Amino acid sequence: MNDKKKVSASRCLYISHIEGMENGVRLHKASANGSLKDILDPSSSNARCVEKLLAVEAAKGRSIFDELHGTYLLSKERLRFKDSIHHTTNISKFINGVFDKLM
Repeated sequence: MNDKKKVSASRCLYISHIEGMENGVRLHKASANGSLKDILDPSSSNARCVEKLLAVEAAKGRSIFDELHGTYLLSKERLRFKDSIHHTTNISKFINGVFDKLM
C-alpha cells in the first residue's frame, strides 16, 4: 500500500505540475496577446498618420511639378512667339524691300 500511495502522490504531483505549466502558458499567451494589441493600436495610428502625411506631401509635389511644367511650357510658348515675331518681321522687311524695288 505504501507503494500505491507513493504512485498516487507522484501522479497528483505530476498532474499538478502539468496544470501549473498549462496555466503558465495560458498566462504568457494572454500577456503576449495583450502586449501585441498594445503595440498594434499605436502602430496602426502611426501608419495612418504617415499615409496622410505622404498624401499631403505628394499633393504638394504634384502642385510644384504642375507649376514648373506650366512655367516651362509658358517659356517655350514665349520663345516660339518671339521666333514667330522675328520671322514675321524679316518677311515684312523682305516684302517692303521688294515693293521698294518695284516702285
